Amino acid sequence: MELRAMGVGISIDGFGTGFHSLSFIKNLSIDRIKIDKRFILNLSVDPCDATIIKTIITMGELLNLKVTAEGIETNEQLEALRKLDCDEIQGSYFTPPICSAEYENFYFSWSHSLE
Repeated sequence: MELRAMGVGISIDGFGTGFHSLSFIKNLSIDRIKIDKRFILNLSVDPCDATIIKTIITMGELLNLKVTAEGIETNEQLEALRKLDCDEIQGSYFTPPICSAEYENFYFSWSHSLE
């Protein structure tokens, strides 16, 4: 709770893969789960991946958690995630990995383009 008071949020990265368990969601004080890019990769061609993603998004909504999809590389993936009502997205479709100084310039340019 002290971290939250300082404005720090906690995420489970790569949710749905490896050793991540559903018990993490109910036992840890987290703010967000991130859908692993392995589910995003074939989203437009594999209906099972779309079902898993929608299930994670619905679970996040019901538990009052933000859901972030990682690894967005194509417009098709972006549009599919919009249709699934994913809260947040990240990936090289928007920008390749960049350092913090480059991010400030990117964010400033991007945020002003929305006005």
